[in-house]
Amino acid sequence: MKTLLIFTLTLLCSGCLEDTAVTPINTINPDSVEYYGVAAANNAFAFDMYSKLVQLESREKNNILFSPYSVSAAMAICYEGTEGTAKEQISNVFYFPANNTVFKVRLKETNDKVYSGSDGYELENANAIWVQEEYPVKEEYIFNVKNYYRSEVTNLDFVEKPDESRDAINEWVEDKTDRKIKDIVPKGSITDDTRLILTNAIYFNGKWEHEFDKKMTSKKTFYPTKREEVSVDMMYISSNFNYSENLKAKIIELPYKGNDLSMYIVLPKGNNITEFENNFTVNEYTELKYNMESLGDVETSIPKFKFETKTELSDSLIEMGVADAFDLKLANFSGISEIRY
Repeated sequence: MKTLLIFTLTLLCSGCLEDTAVTPINTINPDSVEYYGVAAANNAFAFDMYSKLVQLESREKNNILFSPYSVSAAMAICYEGTEGTAKEQISNVFYFPANNTVFKVRLKETNDKVYSGSDGYELENANAIWVQEEYPVKEEYIFNVKNYYRSEVTNLDFVEKPDESRDAINEWVEDKTDRKIKDIVPKGSITDDTRLILTNAIYFNGKWEHEFDKKMTSKKTFYPTKREEVSVDMMYISSNFNYSENLKAKIIELPYKGNDLSMYIVLPKGNNITEFENNFTVNEYTELKYNMESLGDVETSIPKFKFETKTELSDSLIEMGVADAFDLKLANFSGISEIRY
């Protein structure tokens, strides 16, 4: 039984990706390219994924960090080569359109915009497919992943040189991410049965358009849960930000230099994060964001933070409905190769 391995990791990618007004419910069968919104679909998946991670983690005080765009980018490359029920499941969970042409063209337009480059920040995409030497991958698939999905395709010898292959992949990812992401392919993951490995990593390094003054950082109260409060180092700034609020939440946009990318921070009214997580929807987020405007200086306090998360996303994706793609007996990757895994 041949295997396909997927490794996806995001160092940091907080971005503002705008679509025309597209609701997630319309993303599966759009009539044409202009009616499919990559950001709308990704936001819908992000909310679904977050809810599932909260359920599976059964967390008390742990933070959850993941990049929905990174996960979607990796699965998009799989989607290009998937057929049958596995393809339908990926489409349903990730809100990918059933029409491959619509999806490819729209995704390429979005990626070209996101990765167009700027003097204000570094943003690097590290998509790659690593193929066992002489394993017959369809030329059409290779062309499509290079042209539409910004992915490189490289041959390695997994069978005779598994350790050297692993080192080559890890070294390539390290180079793409300024040496920040190491060992994306863990020891022992490459076996004699491995035929394809898909890696995805996003590296982002940017500075705030309105930088926080270190001298303004001070100890303040932070509320991790409704009944808990702690004293933390809190950054402070007062500047002209886009802002909005409703009965449930507040939202603020913190742009990075260049104003091409932004971080959106949503703060629940009150301190009941559990209730907020269970009830805040993607449509409510979209409406809250749509109503943002600049009303003058907004006083903003944010805890200094550093997050690291490691989790097996396959469990969450299977729970969400992407089952066949992770089942060697049911997975149909005939769009990649005629040889059955």
